[in-house]
Amino acid sequence: MKPYLNDLEDAINCAKDPLKFQLLFSLGFSKWLLHNAKAVSWDVECLPFYCYSTPPNIQQITMPCLAYEFKPRPVNYADQIEIVKSPATEPVETIDYSMQAITSAQEMKNVDHLFIEKPEMGLEYAKKQKRLLENAGYQAAALKKFESKYINRARLTD
Repeated sequence: MKPYLNDLEDAINCAKDPLKFQLLFSLGFSKWLLHNAKAVSWDVECLPFYCYSTPPNIQQITMPCLAYEFKPRPVNYADQIEIVKSPATEPVETIDYSMQAITSAQEMKNVDHLFIEKPEMGLEYAKKQKRLLENAGYQAAALKKFESKYINRARLTD
């Protein structure tokens, strides 16, 4: 029973480190998704992953954003009685989606840091987000709060 306890303790300690937890969660979820998609003949391509912090303390990442593209595998019907001449099949280059998941998890970009490095980009995204919130029917008070927190503050730091 002791080895299991050590593994559990290691996992808990790892979960206390947001960067390690984010990496392990992203990779574990991706592998689980790949495994289940494979069982139903789908491929899952991992697109770039991002992360950010939901509380004001941007030093601690709380939100990994994982993006996947689901791709059905082509269905090839074999003409067993050769009525229809099938085109010559060329070797298909296969993508190792498991390795792609590892790469996406390791190269996850921190959006908070990106917006600190490029404040004009952060301001542009905040303005776009405000328009989306307006179109979604958010109340004026909520929009004003959003604007003061993300748009006016970004302008002051320029």
